[in-house]
Amino acid sequence: MRPDPPVRFPSCDTTTADPGFFGPGSVSWRVNAEPVALVGGLRALLLQALHPVVLHGVLIHSDFRGDPWGRLARTAEHVGRTTFGTTREAQEQNAVIRSVHARLPGGTEPRSGRRYRLDDQDLLLWVHVTEMSSFLDVARLAGLRLTRAERDAYHAEQVTAARLIGIDPDLVPTSEAAAATYLRSQRAQLRVDRTTLDVARTILVPPMPPMSWRLPAQLGWAGVAGLAAGSLPRWARRLYRLPGLPTTDLAVAVQLRLLRQAVGVLGSRLGDGPHLSAALTRLGLTREDALRPLAA
Repeated sequence: MRPDPPVRFPSCDTTTADPGFFGPGSVSWRVNAEPVALVGGLRALLLQALHPVVLHGVLIHSDFRGDPWGRLARTAEHVGRTTFGTTREAQEQNAVIRSVHARLPGGTEPRSGRRYRLDDQDLLLWVHVTEMSSFLDVARLAGLRLTRAERDAYHAEQVTAARLIGIDPDLVPTSEAAAATYLRSQRAQLRVDRTTLDVARTILVPPMPPMSWRLPAQLGWAGVAGLAAGSLPRWARRLYRLPGLPTTDLAVAVQLRLLRQAVGVLGSRLGDGPHLSAALTRLGLTREDALRPLAA
């Protein structure tokens, strides 16, 4: 395994017009601004839970079972600040996570006996690739039109996000095909056991905080979580013993497109989230201008 490379960053543009590491027109903005990004995030968590060492690290070094909402919020904060924040915001966000990974002791995965650190390159890489692939796959299923070149550009752009979190850029897939090859190469070590299923249930059916509209919230979350599970690759659905038929793919795609259209009818800012909204304000752009492809 290669030693962790030193992390070097370009000079920060601290003006209010700083577009961040990706900026308007990038494929990263277009994909991560999708109103169905939450579905992609949940899908990524379900994939990440299949890796026994990654899962062990999450369970012993976080309160995921006791506070799943906090974990989800921190993940959304990380993606939002890295994608849409200023260069300084993205650097600070990732520096905090690298510091936590370096400070915590890691652990030993009981079945394999593997000792690991939280900043081991292969573990960080699994989290990165499953996350990027999930955002991209769900956005496409929901109807975002991207050419092969644009899909490859998304992975190439996200090498920056991988570098920020501490991954050697030479290890990171830079195209859709390379990402698919990487995922295939990892499948032999993935597994589903009682712990995996327990974590998956927490992701799909988390405890709802006390609220007057608890039942509607539960029903809404169940719909989103069901789409996340249904959008998993067929091989992952088989591991989870979920339906893996082509008809499932079609049904999920239809429902994702309806969800994307519904959010669009209610207003684009509803699905933007605070980080994209802040970036639009900072740069003085409309959503349409910010997400227009650079070649357009």
